[in-house]
Amino acid sequence: MQVEKFSKLKLNNIEQIGVGSNFVIALDKYGHIYSWGGNEYGQLGRNTIDGLSDIPTQLEVENIKKIYVNNFQVVALSNNNIAYYFGYASNSRYYNGENKILKIDNYRIIDIFLTGDRYYFKTNENDKYLVVGHSCGGITEQINGWAREPVEIEISNVSKIVGYPNIDEDFIIKNDGIVYSIETKKSNEINKTDFNKYINNIKDIIFTEYIKSNEGYTYFIIDDKNNLYFKNTFILNDIKSIENGIENRNNLLLKQDGTLYNMGFTIDNLAETEPYTDYFTIQAKK
Repeated sequence: MQVEKFSKLKLNNIEQIGVGSNFVIALDKYGHIYSWGGNEYGQLGRNTIDGLSDIPTQLEVENIKKIYVNNFQVVALSNNNIAYYFGYASNSRYYNGENKILKIDNYRIIDIFLTGDRYYFKTNENDKYLVVGHSCGGITEQINGWAREPVEIEISNVSKIVGYPNIDEDFIIKNDGIVYSIETKKSNEINKTDFNKYINNIKDIIFTEYIKSNEGYTYFIIDDKNNLYFKNTFILNDIKSIENGIENRNNLLLKQDGTLYNMGFTIDNLAETEPYTDYFTIQAKK
C-alpha cells in the first residue's frame, strides 16, 4: 500500500486529527483547528450548511488543546477549559438554518464524551455534567426534540459515556466497570443494564454499524484486562482500542504492541453465522 503526503492541503505542524463520517478536523501545535469534507450538519464549523469542501479552512477559534470528533459532531477544548461545539448534536437545521460555533465558558470543562446524538461535558464541579443534543429528558426549551443549549445533570463515578446515533439512550461506564443506561427521554433516568451479565469490569463499549438487530445491540466490549469480546464471545487479548466509521463495515483494531488489524464483517454473516467468532477475518496490516 502506498501512502502519499497530502502536500496540496498545505497543513503543517499537525498534532491531532479527528475523522467523522464524511469530514476531517485537524489541530496544529499552535492551537488552530482546520476542517474539510462534508458539511450537511454544520460539522465543518464554518457558519454555513453547504456541500463538500476539499480545502482545509482555519476556524474562528484559537488556543485549542484537544479535539473530539464523532459521526457528524465536533467539540474543541481550549487551554483555559472553554468548550466549543458544532455539528449534528447542536443541529442547526432546526434553528432557521442558523449555524455557528457555540461555546461553554461559564464552567471549566475537564472532560468530554460524544455519543451518537449528544455531547456530555464534565465540569469541575463534582458530579455535574452538561448535556446537549437530541431527546435530553426534562428539557423544556427544545425545538423538534433538540436541546441546543447545555442542560445540567448529575452523574457520579463516570469512566466513560458511549452511545450510537438515533437511539434515545446512552450508556455510562462507571469506574467500577458496571454499565448503566441513561434514558434521555425519561428525564435522564439511570438504570443498570445487562452488559455485566457475563463480563465484569468493562472498560469500553464500541457499537458497530448494525444496531437493534434481532438479537439486540451489536457491539464490542473491552474489559479491564484488555480482552476483546463481540457481545459475550471472547475474540482476542491485549487490545488497546477499536475505531469504527459507523457508516462502513470495517473496524480498525489496535493491539497493545502497536500492531494494527483490519476486522471486517458483513450483515449476512451477522444474521446467519454461529458462533460469531467464525466469521471474523483478522489480517495484520504490515
